[in-house]
Amino acid sequence: MKIAKKIILSSIVFSLLTFSAFAKDTKFGPDLTIKNKTNVSEILVKPELFVGKNLLIEGVALDVCKERGCWIKISSDKKKQSIKLKVDDGDMVFPADSIGKNVKAEGSIYKVEISKEDIIEMEKEKAKNKSTKFDPKSIKEGKTIYMFKPKSVVITDK
Repeated sequence: MKIAKKIILSSIVFSLLTFSAFAKDTKFGPDLTIKNKTNVSEILVKPELFVGKNLLIEGVALDVCKERGCWIKISSDKKKQSIKLKVDDGDMVFPADSIGKNVKAEGSIYKVEISKEDIIEMEKEKAKNKSTKFDPKSIKEGKTIYMFKPKSVVITDK
């Protein structure tokens, strides 16, 4: 009986080790070159300080573009914070099953100015898709957002 338990236990351990040995990273672009990561929370405090600088960030994939895979949103090192990684359509196609996986990305922060009119159009579309009401008068001005443009991305099972 004890021998059977040892054999079963050994088989389970072997299977787990074998499975993890075959776990594969999904890579986009060239290899990562930066070793020290910058915390997303640090970037979000003063994003203008990081515009154009080459950075390494890391987080868990929270959402992915369902149409073209052209963006992926990752968590910050602090709760309730995230950053969107955005690429030109077709440059990289982030898989829909990336949600919940660990993401490392090398690239830079860039600034996007969104006009009041564009925000109204986006909010109208969002309300239409969710079958909710939207009052265009609720938008008073445009806004500035910051996103991360990756040149290299590695997505790994946690």
